[in-house]
Amino acid sequence: RWGLIGDLDLLSNVDRTDTVAGTVKVEEDTLIGEVDATWRAGEGSSLQFLLGLRVLDSEQDIDRPVLPDVSTSTTQVDPIVGAQGTWPLGDRFRFRLRGDVGGFGLDSEITYQMFGVLAWEFVPHWGLTAGYRMLGWEFESDGVDNDLRLSGLLFGLAASF
Repeated sequence: RWGLIGDLDLLSNVDRTDTVAGTVKVEEDTLIGEVDATWRAGEGSSLQFLLGLRVLDSEQDIDRPVLPDVSTSTTQVDPIVGAQGTWPLGDRFRFRLRGDVGGFGLDSEITYQMFGVLAWEFVPHWGLTAGYRMLGWEFESDGVDNDLRLSGLLFGLAASF
């Protein structure tokens, strides 16, 4: 009835733009991590409740040809609560929906996540997942309000034990 979920995302982006004064280069490196404890409502239930922590650690560097370079970083650590449900689609396939919310004004104003995935268990306890995910944060860093949203296709490897 109890479980543990871990998730780690590493994002790195470099953008170069040529201007009359020279090239502007923007680099961003972001780590998003999460650890959740889960509890299943009952032996036959597909509903799980979760409680955990989500971490955002991000660093941005802007190299400008005429103006001084700019660097900024932020780290947000937020408690989250949520639920997920899993429904079988035959012997080896499952469909999972998940939603969670966190922050509560402690470090971030709010963080949230929603996703739906189709999972294929190709051997016992190992599976591949594909779906769609939206993950967001609203927080203040160095006096600047930030509204970060990441969304798109999700592919993963899942292990259960």
